[in-house]
Amino acid sequence: MSPPEEAKIGTNESALALYRKLGFVQLGVIPGGFRKKDGSFEDIIPHYRIL
Repeated sequence: MSPPEEAKIGTNESALALYRKLGFVQLGVIPGGFRKKDGSFEDIIPHYRIL
């Protein structure tokens, strides 16, 4: 069974705090990995949690 994975946008502080609280671990940062509707880019922060 593979571990649960999630990726969150770097500016979504409330989501990042929730994932930390739930025991997810940050894998790193993908700079500019998400393109927003307005054409700007945000970092992606992938997370995982071992079951």
